[in-house]
This record gives sequence, structure tokens and C-alpha cells, in this order.
Amino acid sequence: ARRLCEQVRAVYEALELAVLAALARAVVEVTGAVPHSLASRRMRVTILAAFAQAAPQIRAILAQARKDAHGDVQQVIAADLGSLARLLPAVPIAAMPRLSGDLRQAEIQALNWATDTLGAILQQVRGQQQSTRQRAQELLTAAAAGGVTGKVTAAGYRISLAAYAAMAAAAAVASAHLSMQMRAMQAAGMNLVLVTRSNPKPPCSQCLPWVGKVLSVDGSGAGLAAITDVSGNPVSAQVAGTVAQARAAGLLHPYCQDSLTPFANGADIPPEIPLGPASAYAATQAQRR
Repeated sequence: ARRLCEQVRAVYEALELAVLAALARAVVEVTGAVPHSLASRRMRVTILAAFAQAAPQIRAILAQARKDAHGDVQQVIAADLGSLARLLPAVPIAAMPRLSGDLRQAEIQALNWATDTLGAILQQVRGQQQSTRQRAQELLTAAAAGGVTGKVTAAGYRISLAAYAAMAAAAAVASAHLSMQMRAMQAAGMNLVLVTRSNPKPPCSQCLPWVGKVLSVDGSGAGLAAITDVSGNPVSAQVAGTVAQARAAGLLHPYCQDSLTPFANGADIPPEIPLGPASAYAATQAQRR
């Protein structure tokens, strides 16, 4: 913002000097032999020419600023939304009305755009929820037609067919959402994520080694990663591996309550949740049973 102000100020200062110079020439002409009407007309033409020259310069500065700001906004939104950053492709930031000219008109345009965009996102979310239910029903119908009545886990627990179909559909949709989030992050130039947990209860033994760790999306990041968070505080962490490695080890399993938060400058890093031992998770599962 400071750089933008300095650039615009330089253009306006040059414009002010051009206006003053035109005025000075007109004063000299009027006090000489040039008629007032002619001197005034020459002055107006000179000033209009100066404004015509300055306008594209200011538009170019603002256009570059908007382009830079959109990239920053993508990162800020991704950091704020966390796991919901998968909805970024549905937010038409580029279509946001330009806030210039009459302030009241800009206010109305901004309100209309934000309302329409919110409705579009809500429609997308409801569509995803509906597709999850439809997919679960399809799995349930196919399994029933094949004579499957339930599932027995490796630990020997029996799961009803309806519960297993819902879990399978939820896992498939969650996997698709994760892929959307990874693509949106890479498109925004972000390659590191922090494994965060929203539930204060201890994670399972599969997720425990990864919670609070920084992972690379495409595998290119390694070593120590350092950023400045939204409050301006330096944050550093060792890259513990890749998202693919963590998923292969069990992270983000069906109904997992952990998520991936972009680890980039300006990110809102959630406070660490004290994690108990893996035995604490086993106790919660025993209580469920």
C-alpha cells in the first residue's frame, strides 16, 4: 500500500506542477499582448492534455496493485478458511466490482456482488452435500444387490451396511475436496501446510505423529521453513515430509478431525492444542463402544 501511494503521489505531483506551469504561462500571456480568452483556452487545453497523460499512468498503477492484491487475498483467504480453502475456485474474486467513482454506487455494487457470490458458494456446498448422500445411497444399493449386509473391520468390529456406505462416500468426497485445496494452494504459489486439529480430544495413533507438523504439498520443500504470521511474529518449523507420505501413513482418514492449513506469510496459525498420548485416543474409542 505504501508503494502504491508513493507511485500515485508522484503522478499527482507531476500533474500539479503541469497545472501550475500552464497557469503561469497564461498569466504571462494575459499580462502581455495575448487576449484573455485565448490565454484561457490555451491553459485549459494544456491542463486537459496533462490529465489525459496522467490518467493511463494511474490506471496502470492501480491495475498492477489490484493484480498483486488478488494474489495476497487468495493467500489470506486460504489461511483463514483452512480446510474450507477448497471453495476458493468458486469465489470469483476477479469479478469483484471496482470500488471507484461514486461511493454510494460502489457500495451497492459491492453488496450485490458479495450477496450473489455468497449464494453461489452456498449452492455449491449444498450440491456437494447432496452428491455425498446420493453417492452413499448408490454404494448402499450396489452392496445390498451383491448380498453384502455389513463389514467387519480388521479389529473385528462389525459395521452396518448403511454406516459403511456413508463412511465410504464421505471419504471419497473428502479426498476430492483435498485435491481441490491442493490445486488452489499450488495455483496461489503455496507449497507448505500445517497439520492442525480443531478437536481438543487426542488424535488417533495414525494422526498423532503428524499433528502440528509442516508438510510439503509437492515434495519440493525440505529443511527448515520460516514465515511471518498474520500478527507479524516469526514462525519456523522443520518440514516433516509430504502430504502424500502423511496420508499413506493414515492422516486424513475417514472422519478425521485434522486439517491442512496453508503455512505461508500472513497465515493465521491456530494455537497448539495439548495432545495426550495415543492411549488416550484408545480410551475414547472404548468409551464410544
